[in-house]
Amino acid sequence: MSSAENTTANPSAVSNAALVPRDAATLILIDRSGSKPRVLMGRRRDDLVFLPGKYVFPGGRVDQADRIGPTDRLPATVASRLMMRMRGRPSLTRAHALARAAVRETYEETGLRVAGSIDEALSGLAFVARAVSPPGRIRRYDTRFFLADAALVTDHQMAGDGELSKLDWFTFDEMRQLELPGITRLVVEDVAHLSHSGCSVDRPAREAAIPYYFHRAGSFQRDLL
Repeated sequence: MSSAENTTANPSAVSNAALVPRDAATLILIDRSGSKPRVLMGRRRDDLVFLPGKYVFPGGRVDQADRIGPTDRLPATVASRLMMRMRGRPSLTRAHALARAAVRETYEETGLRVAGSIDEALSGLAFVARAVSPPGRIRRYDTRFFLADAALVTDHQMAGDGELSKLDWFTFDEMRQLELPGITRLVVEDVAHLSHSGCSVDRPAREAAIPYYFHRAGSFQRDLL
């Protein structure tokens, strides 16, 4: 999460109901080298305004710099799914910016570099879930969850920016015992289902239906993209 998200603020100074969700992305790195798949997670600092003390996947909001670069690096199925029901004007630029943000934030928060460069990493991503924060929250995000194989990691030295502590690789059963945000818990189950059904970050995962979580008229919804 970029530094702008971490500044402690007075909640009463924000009109939470009027906040427009900001584009954000997160990366789920899955390690299949052992007897059970393991996923990288970290615990957010207790002094953060958004989700303090919760275990999350590395990620954060899209920065302007994420919009700069080629728009032909994502697999076609991933790019087209990202643009489905995209707020505002859908574009390949925004789709690639989301993917770049996931990879960039993972490096900043964990020290793990995926592939040789951000744009090289994009071809190895699958889009597996989307969630929009409900109205009334102090921060609201329209978050896309990407999945990548940990085999793509080229620098294994974990040394992030300090936003996430207790970084580690967890099995799905171990993740279920952690203090997770509600939406993260749902996405863990989505990824567990993909993993147990034999899908990985290749064609089957990229072509699977994408769960889309949001609120409408005060009611929690789960749709598919």
